[in-house]
Amino acid sequence: MPVTTIVLIDADPTGELAAELEASAPFFVHRINAVDRSVPLICNEISALDPVSPLLIVSNAKDASILPGIALAQRAAHRRIAGTVLVEPEKVLTSESWPESPVFVTISDSAPDRVAAALRGWGLLSAKSVAEKVRAIVNVATSVE
Repeated sequence: MPVTTIVLIDADPTGELAAELEASAPFFVHRINAVDRSVPLICNEISALDPVSPLLIVSNAKDASILPGIALAQRAAHRRIAGTVLVEPEKVLTSESWPESPVFVTISDSAPDRVAAALRGWGLLSAKSVAEKVRAIVNVATSVE
């Protein structure tokens, strides 16, 4: 089943990533600003979008700890999560609370959290430019069932 909705949570401050994703593939792309917002408020915004499942959640939230709660809330709402992509996160969360969906990380080759992400079994995507990130996200979106 192809990904039909990509939710960008603090992953696209300029709008460039969303524009490139929309031009690259037939996805519905939604940008959400999570700054100073709780998981329930973010989930309410996602619900208001009435997204088509499955969802691919893309984020570079400074504290990735919000993402498991968002994914679990979507599952509770009977929305399938195809996966989560962390775009150059400031830190890699290593708790056991991540939902049962694939997690991918776009991260530079020299990032100290590269080892932590690999140890979690997350897919590592090398991407420096917006175009490289778009290609990596589209490849994930079209390959995850």
